[in-house]
Amino acid sequence: MEQIEVTISDSGVEINATGFKDKSCLKELDTLLHELKKSGITPTVTDQRLKPEGRVNKPELKNVVCR
Repeated sequence: MEQIEVTISDSGVEINATGFKDKSCLKELDTLLHELKKSGITPTVTDQRLKPEGRVNKPELKNVVCR
């Protein structure tokens, strides 16, 4: 099952995507960032990594921090 978990804290926003096939998680992240920009929020991605298991079969995002 595809899931996107968004955690908001004093240090920023962390987005953790799981269950995506291929690199569709990156497309979903782009869509989310675009929607935030349309709402007047201009996020800056400071760290974006694929999880180890995502580099083998299905990419998943880990610790995308937007500030």
